[in-house]
Amino acid sequence: MLVKLMGLGDIFAAVMTIVATMHPVAASKQLIGYAAAYLVLKGGIFSLAGNIVSYIDVLCGVYIFLLSLGISLPLLTLFAVLFLVQKTAFSFFA
Repeated sequence: MLVKLMGLGDIFAAVMTIVATMHPVAASKQLIGYAAAYLVLKGGIFSLAGNIVSYIDVLCGVYIFLLSLGISLPLLTLFAVLFLVQKTAFSFFA
């Protein structure tokens, strides 16, 4: 159950990444901040166990924070969204 809840958080972060990239005016900086904080906190906690995927979570969270500042790189956006969507798929089907 907890894995599925974390999957919902990941899909929320992926959607906020897409919205922040495609419609920066419509994206709420507060919601983007929540998505970034979620990934950084979750990644930070699970990276204590040495999980490589958690380090990538932290990097995605930092990148989403940069999106809220208006800094966007299309290749990084694509990587972050694909990474978060595949994590969501694994958490829902696991």
